[in-house]
Amino acid sequence: MNDATLGAVLRQARLSQELSIRRMAQKAGITPMYLSLLERDACGPPSEDVLVKLGRAFEEQYAKKLFAKAGRIKPDIVTTILRDPQWSELIEAGKNLDGKQLEAIKEMILDPSLGSGSFLREVLSQVRERMSLQAKTRKTLKKRKSRERIAAV
Repeated sequence: MNDATLGAVLRQARLSQELSIRRMAQKAGITPMYLSLLERDACGPPSEDVLVKLGRAFEEQYAKKLFAKAGRIKPDIVTTILRDPQWSELIEAGKNLDGKQLEAIKEMILDPSLGSGSFLREVLSQVRERMSLQAKTRKTLKKRKSRERIAAV
């Protein structure tokens, strides 16, 4: 469902709860017509307020996807990022990480044994080290391929 549109995610979430459009719209505090338009991707992305309402109406697994599918960031995430500029650095440093690497970082962050003092700096430092190592590995591979091409000529 990674390629799914906001409308597809909304429809799947509603169907997984076995609710009609009318009932889900009522639960979310929006009109059935508007929910129908959203499910068909027949209108622009909803406002932040509507996304929050929809998120509350759906199961957690779908609620988390709504903001991303609408091309928005949840307000509590924005607040967290603005609280400390290092969050922005962490996001920037991790932009090329794969799902497995992101999950490992998430586990480190959620590990209560690590404390909270300078933890963000530690994680950021580790991400930078890994990104640097990955970049060096990519450069080495590029050089090797380049040498192989030259040798083949």
